[in-house]
Amino acid sequence: MFTQERSETQLYTVIVTETAKTLGFARHLFDATYMETHHFFIVYRCWWNLLNPTYALNRYNLRLRVGTRPTPTIYAYGFCFSTKKIEMLRKRTLLFLIITLVLIVLFSAVISIPSDLRLLVLTPRILKYRGLIQQHAEKEGLDARLICALIVQESGFDKDAESVVGAQGLTQLMPTTAKDLGVRDPLDAAQNIAGAARHLRSLYNAFPHSSHEHRDRLVLASYNSGLGRVRDAQALVRYGKTGDPLLWEPVSMTLSQLTKAHATIHREVWENGKPPHGYFEGFNETLYYVKRVMHYYERIRFYDGLLFFL
Repeated sequence: MFTQERSETQLYTVIVTETAKTLGFARHLFDATYMETHHFFIVYRCWWNLLNPTYALNRYNLRLRVGTRPTPTIYAYGFCFSTKKIEMLRKRTLLFLIITLVLIVLFSAVISIPSDLRLLVLTPRILKYRGLIQQHAEKEGLDARLICALIVQESGFDKDAESVVGAQGLTQLMPTTAKDLGVRDPLDAAQNIAGAARHLRSLYNAFPHSSHEHRDRLVLASYNSGLGRVRDAQALVRYGKTGDPLLWEPVSMTLSQLTKAHATIHREVWENGKPPHGYFEGFNETLYYVKRVMHYYERIRFYDGLLFFL
């Protein structure tokens, strides 16, 4: 065993045990003896206990050089490590983390992680129905990307989806709506998309004087809640003179006034004292629906030609 007088020296012993299965070692046992003498040198002795018992116990001496200011340079396995290099590595790591954080912040201004991840996951399904969507969108003069966004929100491109209220298929057509549109089997993807495209075309025709973005939102609100509810909200806008009934913002505000809690206003607007298409307690759901579909529509347009080829 390695021994040396300890007079006028400071002795430290460090034992490090490490598993390295990929190298075939059961363990590495380092018995390191640190000494400071007047010549400023250190000798480390290392024992390797190998997994294979046929190997003899190997002993290696690793010499460490120490300057007057203890900044040891360690030579082991052909690599050279020093406290200065370690400090430099720490600074580089910190700089890398800072740069990564800045990039994440900047990237998050462009990327919407939850919705973009969902679109990424649904890309194979979107590509599967791309041809049908484009075919019926072109036929009805619609934007295929809007239909795509609508399906993402409605069913997540699950052609067998059925809601608790009875809506079916990719675009979640209600049975009565599907029947009116001539859709015999709402769970058939081709019929479902074709019916939804015809329905959207009729809704776009209901708002010919609204500007493009407002028209999209009015159509989506009508698709979700029914055209009658949107017409009732427009009537409240006209009565209250709170804005232009052709714009989405004032209509979205008055959708919340179609509840029973606003019966006083209803009596002033309609002779029977109620909205012609009934009270509308689910206005929050419709507002959220429009917001989500338009968000997906925006993201799909952002990735246009990159992921979806729509």
